[in-house]
Amino acid sequence: MRGFGAFLQAHGWLKASHPKPLTRSEQEVNLFLDHLRKDRGAAERTRAACRRRVRHFLKFLGFDRCKGALQTLTLATVHRYLRSISGQYQRTSMQHVVGSVRGFLRFEFMRGVLSRPLHTQIDSVRTCQDEFLPYPVQWSELQQLLRRIDRSTPLGSRDYAVLLIAATYGMRASDVANLTLDDVDWRERKIQIVQCKTRQPLSLPLTDEVGAALVHYLRRGRPASSCRQIFLRSLAPVAPLSLTGMCHTLWRASHTAGVTLKATGFRCLRHSLALRLLRKGASTKDIGDIFGHRHTTSTSAYLRLDVEDLRQVALPVPRQGPEEVPTKMSSPAVSTRGRVGARTAPLWWDWRSFLKKPMIDYLSVQRALGRDYKTQERTLRGLDFFLVRRYPRARRLTPAVFAAWAAGLHSLCPTTARMRMLCVRKFCCHLARSRAGIFMPDLRTFPKELPPQAPYLISEPEVAHVLAATAKLRSTRSNPLHPQTIRLAFLLTFCCGLRKGEVLKLRLADIDTEQMVLRINETKFCKSRLVPLSPSVADELRRYFAKRRRKNLPMEPDAPLVWNGRPRRNGQASALTSMPFWAAWQRVCRWAHVFDHRGRPPRLHDLRHHSEFRIIPSGG
Repeated sequence: MRGFGAFLQAHGWLKASHPKPLTRSEQEVNLFLDHLRKDRGAAERTRAACRRRVRHFLKFLGFDRCKGALQTLTLATVHRYLRSISGQYQRTSMQHVVGSVRGFLRFEFMRGVLSRPLHTQIDSVRTCQDEFLPYPVQWSELQQLLRRIDRSTPLGSRDYAVLLIAATYGMRASDVANLTLDDVDWRERKIQIVQCKTRQPLSLPLTDEVGAALVHYLRRGRPASSCRQIFLRSLAPVAPLSLTGMCHTLWRASHTAGVTLKATGFRCLRHSLALRLLRKGASTKDIGDIFGHRHTTSTSAYLRLDVEDLRQVALPVPRQGPEEVPTKMSSPAVSTRGRVGARTAPLWWDWRSFLKKPMIDYLSVQRALGRDYKTQERTLRGLDFFLVRRYPRARRLTPAVFAAWAAGLHSLCPTTARMRMLCVRKFCCHLARSRAGIFMPDLRTFPKELPPQAPYLISEPEVAHVLAATAKLRSTRSNPLHPQTIRLAFLLTFCCGLRKGEVLKLRLADIDTEQMVLRINETKFCKSRLVPLSPSVADELRRYFAKRRRKNLPMEPDAPLVWNGRPRRNGQASALTSMPFWAAWQRVCRWAHVFDHRGRPPRLHDLRHHSEFRIIPSGG
């Protein structure tokens, strides 16, 4: 009905109705937008986005119903709003929402409506650069899609021209949507545009295929209109194609042509072109010039897609050399320092202390702002367990209570103890924003961090002896492949440079058995990456999967690679935890007589150091 009304208004058959009077929330939003335009110099699109976010925020507060909704606004209400909408946005989008709310609260505090600067008490959203891994479309699939598009219809000719331009030049959806007739220089055979994202000019050559596709659409598919934009809507009213319609072009074309694609977003065409140019030998500078990048760091993000080039530096399976087994060294008893949890709550423990509700609110607010906070939750649960056991009648976190809890961290290394105490201090800072008289731990009383430990570069013969020693591990009735599983986990850690947590979180769905590529999802700093396997490691993985099928072990896509061998819980297999995996490494290193310069078994992370040392070229 909205489109039909716009069609009638475009032809003058429907008169515009009288504007409705503005509500209180709309008047407040207009004041804020005038401030953004006059004082902050915000662009029109920025003001439009802020309008939507601030209107939603005022609707949550009930601003139209309650006149004093802003005067009585508290930080807890703002946090409750952020928690309510966190599930609708990703971290990058949530960052803009928090920025709009913070700017609105700053404006109201400047006007004197708010008595407290709430905008200074809202934490920022945690975002990471190159957080998501691109999904490129295979070049063969894209060619098949272009061949199957029915160009005899106006919609098909438009989709073909749009996808061909995006696949040829790697243009963004906004640049293709804003492409005008004046941007195409037919005599000079050039396409000259001003990029919407960077506002920088970009000149591209007009190829014969793109020129023929544009001519075919302009003559047979484009509706008659005075609009200068090339791509117009196929349905009435005739208007330039919106950005949303442009982004749905690939999905609609693949659905109509019957070609199944793993990714149907418009941006994946840009990734596909970058990957194809990389495989053709184009330099990073040349790809950046085509894409209109000002810095090579923007183009380097596409290098993560070149799996075949990365496979050349993948390490093979280490083999035992002709040298003898290392001589046995007397190794001291392995210290449990740093491995025994101090003041940690049992797994079945639930929140029970007087800080139960503040702790739950604090964790929910931080997770709404894009933070994981699993380690912080374990620390706070340990504090909650300590308060119930030692101070069941306490109602405040006093210096004596905090000192008694911190004294239980003596079995941890100073760095770990400091991190846990900092976690509790951040929680106290959160409480101090809305409560008075909250105790704040003194940073000067915290233990100092230890300097980084020097890595031990494990040689390939030593790793080969460790892998051979895994055969001494016991296999259980529920997991007869326990030695082979631990061997494969150590092998991936060494050859692929994986972290301990990345190996334990690997699922069978993360392993592409056709291309032999590991997909590491949301690891450190919330990043994902592709890790290709060398041919020898790929053969080891295939043999392990064959044995796993013969033994009728879990082979579901969500089954963990490093299975703990326990009976399934709720129909799902569970992965091996960190402590048994570390204990198996310590045991196998002693059997293989592999020790570091201190006479102790090396760290698991030292395998990663060796991979980095081998991959970095000499002099690099």
